Amino acid sequence: MTSAMRSLLLSLIALSATAVALSAKPDDLTPEQQKQLDQDKIIVTDNTWRQIFTPYIFAGQPVFITSDSVLHAYHLLLEESVAQMESQQALRMAGVLDAVLAQINPDTVDGVPPEAVERAQLLLGTAARLAGSHWGEGTALDAAIAAEVKRVEAAEGLHLPAWMKPGHGLVALDYRVFKPSGFYTRSASLQGYFRALRWLQTVPLRLQDPAELEGARVLGDAVWEEGSLPVLASLWTSLSGAATTPALCLLEEFRRPSENVVKAASRGADGEVDKLFVFPSAALPDAKLMERTTPPRRPYPDPLDVGAWLGSALALRLLKTEDDTVLKAIAAKPEQENPASLYGDYLGCLTRLLEAPEPDAPPFMSTTGWERKSLNTALAGWALMRHTWALQAKDDSFGFPADEPYAGFVEPVPAFFHALGQLILQTADRFDELDALTPSPQLFAADAAALIPMVEREADGLRHRMQPWLSRSLDAGETTEAEIAQLEKDCSVSEELSTALRPVAPIVEGLWPYPPLDAVTGEFDGDKWDDVTGVFDVDKLLSSLREIASGKHEAAFLDLTRKGFITTLRKRWVELLSITMKLESRAHRQLRGIEPDGTEEDFMVNYGETLGSILFYDGTSYHKPRDDAPLATSVFNHTGGQFVIAGTGRPREIRVLYPWKGKEILCRGAIIPFHSELSDTHLTDKEWRARLDTAKPPSSPDWLRPILSPDAPAKPPKK
Repeated sequence: MTSAMRSLLLSLIALSATAVALSAKPDDLTPEQQKQLDQDKIIVTDNTWRQIFTPYIFAGQPVFITSDSVLHAYHLLLEESVAQMESQQALRMAGVLDAVLAQINPDTVDGVPPEAVERAQLLLGTAARLAGSHWGEGTALDAAIAAEVKRVEAAEGLHLPAWMKPGHGLVALDYRVFKPSGFYTRSASLQGYFRALRWLQTVPLRLQDPAELEGARVLGDAVWEEGSLPVLASLWTSLSGAATTPALCLLEEFRRPSENVVKAASRGADGEVDKLFVFPSAALPDAKLMERTTPPRRPYPDPLDVGAWLGSALALRLLKTEDDTVLKAIAAKPEQENPASLYGDYLGCLTRLLEAPEPDAPPFMSTTGWERKSLNTALAGWALMRHTWALQAKDDSFGFPADEPYAGFVEPVPAFFHALGQLILQTADRFDELDALTPSPQLFAADAAALIPMVEREADGLRHRMQPWLSRSLDAGETTEAEIAQLEKDCSVSEELSTALRPVAPIVEGLWPYPPLDAVTGEFDGDKWDDVTGVFDVDKLLSSLREIASGKHEAAFLDLTRKGFITTLRKRWVELLSITMKLESRAHRQLRGIEPDGTEEDFMVNYGETLGSILFYDGTSYHKPRDDAPLATSVFNHTGGQFVIAGTGRPREIRVLYPWKGKEILCRGAIIPFHSELSDTHLTDKEWRARLDTAKPPSSPDWLRPILSPDAPAKPPKK
């Protein structure tokens, strides 16, 4: 890279910071908005951002650090931890299923009808092919398995495979459920893993059918003999709770005579003994709630059911018109439903947001307006958690003068911050035990291999756009603002590629500002930090990815990790815990009327930058968030009917008049808006974000609108 190019990039960062500082200053409120703020002391305006930490960076006025912001950070780290764990499982799944299938052979399975063995092979063979195996090719079963793989990958319509007889409560399978969602869309490997396990969760083995009952025994013996699926199933249930229906890989009795099958099954599904599955779906307590709150005359649940069940008095008041079945179902508490799982503990943490305010909390926290805000935060947090579990689940004020700046305030909910801190400790410890917080060289190589076709699809355009910048001469002169804007545009890549590059960025060549590897040793050389390569040198990037995919740089990867140049998930969890502890401490001191000390002021001033770095925006990359925050997942569906989609919108500005020492200080922060709607199909996150950008985006819930800006719907975020 030339000196002029390096100067250009440094200028870009400096001017980006200035631009963010200027654009972060809130626009003046309209008269209607000001009236609402004066009355309610809070208002959610129509300003939005791509990421929740953005409004806290160069805020230019007192901040209001919301529970939404740290809750969102928890979810992002949780999702990355689960994604890393699942990515490792995805690399192994085809081999695991092949090993199970190797033990299912008509010649070695004694006393079992051939049709039962064939049923077992069809069921497991389809899953294996979905996971990337070639099992069954060239056999008599090949055509049937290939047909099922094609239908599953299409993820459309209702169908009953020819090798499955109708009856015993089964008319057809809903193939729409096989559409990967959440982080499982990130790679072909994860997509295949999602489809394979969803298939094993969806196709039943009916105990009233003799062939399927015997097939269950054959599968049970093989699954337990190989051993990997029972371990994975036990891991899932430890994180998300008990299985919703009996699963072969959780019932060790399937290694015993078939007369024990019904007895074993009866322990797993509230007395239901009519069918089994190879792999379990998690009996998430909120999913069980929604099953109970949907009697025949109410085909779909209301998200307010979950809010009321978690403890929202507002949600319960809004549901008082429902019948006794709904209200009785809501009376069950989440702790009673699922006490021994990470998911259950998380729901317990959310209930803290819906408790009565602290006795010395500001008066606005006892208003209906604040109830609406808290209910929104809890439901948005619930939607984010369900997104992570997409596969496991079955879906007139005045402030201080300018010369007396005030850093801001923390949402005064210390009990919530304390509970979240405990949950962070528990979560980090659990995933550390699973070795899911430090990426393995093998997974690193697999990530690089998956990236190559993604980069190649955008390579020609990048080469064309970047050539003038990479060949810029030393005497090119100072860079104008127009040139900087053009460079910023030329460097852009798709959101999918930008996100996928994140795990390999610290070690590949061709990306600025990361250092290259030593050409001889293949190891990181700290002395070359200033000798960075181009912003986007596509050919160097592809060459580097191919070397990593071949396993050439495993030693360099381990060296970077050991020296701390790669920020592991473990370190990010520790940093998030530190933030949460500081928020709890400041909330307590704030409620007691104690002024922030210098350390607390620095913490609040730098909160956005700190949060951004935890959320994978290291260095100065938080100036230009490269992805959108909104996520969505299916939380309920009827076979052949519609899906209930629970999702989040883009972070939205909240203004608060915080009472302090006889004055009301105007401060601002961000919340994560909750949305819910019916859909004819599963939605990926990309499809959900596209809906948010349509002329008629998903509307805000009626119960939230009283605290929203009265002027207009949410504006798209500024680029």
